[in-house]
Amino acid sequence: MQVILDGIIYSLQRQGGISVYFDELRTHLAESGVDHRVLLFGSAFNGSRAEFGQGRSYRARVFERYRKCPIEYRNTEGSVFHSSYYRIPSRQMPSVVTVHDFVYEKYISGPARIVHNWQKGMAIDRASAIICISESTKKDLLKFFPHSASKRIFVIPNGVSEVFQRDFDVIRDRSLILFVGKRDGYKNFTTLAKALCHLPTYRLVCIGGGPISEGELAEISEDVACRISYGGLVSSSELNRYYNMAHCLVYPSLYEGFGLPVIEAMRAGCPVVSSNCEAVVEVGGEALTIAADMCPESLAAAVRKLEDPEYYKQHVESGYTRSAYYSWKRCHSATLEVYRSVSEQIQ
Repeated sequence: MQVILDGIIYSLQRQGGISVYFDELRTHLAESGVDHRVLLFGSAFNGSRAEFGQGRSYRARVFERYRKCPIEYRNTEGSVFHSSYYRIPSRQMPSVVTVHDFVYEKYISGPARIVHNWQKGMAIDRASAIICISESTKKDLLKFFPHSASKRIFVIPNGVSEVFQRDFDVIRDRSLILFVGKRDGYKNFTTLAKALCHLPTYRLVCIGGGPISEGELAEISEDVACRISYGGLVSSSELNRYYNMAHCLVYPSLYEGFGLPVIEAMRAGCPVVSSNCEAVVEVGGEALTIAADMCPESLAAAVRKLEDPEYYKQHVESGYTRSAYYSWKRCHSATLEVYRSVSEQIQ
């Protein structure tokens, strides 16, 4: 069996959950001795292609992300195609699609949503098997693409890198709240910024998502805004240090397909305050401190719950225990079984 990975995601983003997913998948395939090829497009990871092993680089065509992935191998018998972002192969062959979330369907409108639905729908229709990263994502899949119920659907949760771990040499800063990732729209950052008005002894550091704009702080006073800072785009090891240092991670997102920072923080011994987002609750379970509702006062009250030493210790330990269930090895071993079952079914 040969696995052909369409690496189009590396042309679309520098960092992000989907890139992490396929980075870890490539590592697992290599360590498992599975024959695989990674197809890259345009300037994706230009100058460091050696890390992708055997594969092929293509000059990006106009609207490359929306076009069929070129498969030029003469013999694709026994091969399985897996696109990193909802593309279909140019040749008839078994394919697997991983569905990560339904952000476009829930929060985007106009032409962008129409085009995305068209592309995602084609990938789902063509797929020999569909992988959903959570039960919540599967539920949304069946809601937005009900005809997919006739397909083979596998729920395989994401993992968490072993880089994330407890570091008892790092001193915990009880005044530091952490926010990780994009901050726009459904990520609900503005509610957290306003919650800081009710948390006068805390400061907030944002990791990733780009520098903080004036517009993001427009609805809070200057004395509160000065307690919010941007920590930059950091490496996994640096992020692990932040998790170990922070009092808590606040993850107020209104929607996720999984919520990778939640399980990263728990693995590093950092308790998590969150919204009642279905996928996040599925991942974090009883280890989460869930805000009663998504208003600034409730979010601030949830953060203050962690000021109780016993409560704090309990949630650090329950989060660490829960995180043990999530591993990239388990995730991608299950993915490899999907590849094999699809390949055997075709044969």
